[in-house]
Amino acid sequence: MQIEKQYKNFQIIIVIGIGSNLGEMKSIYCLLLLVLFSCKENPKEYIILTVGSSENPDTPRIGIECQVDKVYFCKEKLDEKTEYDYYFVKFATSNFLNLKNAIETNFIAVNQQSDVVDASLYELIYSFETGTDTLRFHRAFLTKEQNFVVDNIIKLQNQNFTKINYHQFPETLLKLRLPSPPPLKILPSQ
Repeated sequence: MQIEKQYKNFQIIIVIGIGSNLGEMKSIYCLLLLVLFSCKENPKEYIILTVGSSENPDTPRIGIECQVDKVYFCKEKLDEKTEYDYYFVKFATSNFLNLKNAIETNFIAVNQQSDVVDASLYELIYSFETGTDTLRFHRAFLTKEQNFVVDNIIKLQNQNFTKINYHQFPETLLKLRLPSPPPLKILPSQ
């Protein structure tokens, strides 16, 4: 009997001969289970940046997700608020590793001010082997290096994308609706 298991960077092939000794078979079976359950694939690494509503209503909200070898992008349809077009493109692993290194280096400390009037809120979510984090911030409070990293992620939207039906993005900022302004009160003239 041959058992084959494909993993990301290697393949395990175990060939078990049917022996006459039942104890020998139990040992081989236990060894097989140990090997199969001890081999884990690397956790999925990704970087997601979403940009909330802008002061300018003609600026669409966007979401960008970088994985090791691909990028997903969504852009709000301005005529249908909270509806999005979705796109996909292959991505060089070296580009992902550069972004990962830049985030690990520059986003150790981020000023996450709660509210800034008329400023877009950004959300950076990342998951690396070293850990995961979710950061919400306004760009006005980022350092020059942090802004440079955010700009490089946003520039990914200029890739030669292929339109796709759907890709799931975190919806916190992409579906957030701003409250309606209070009604305008006209005071009587005197």
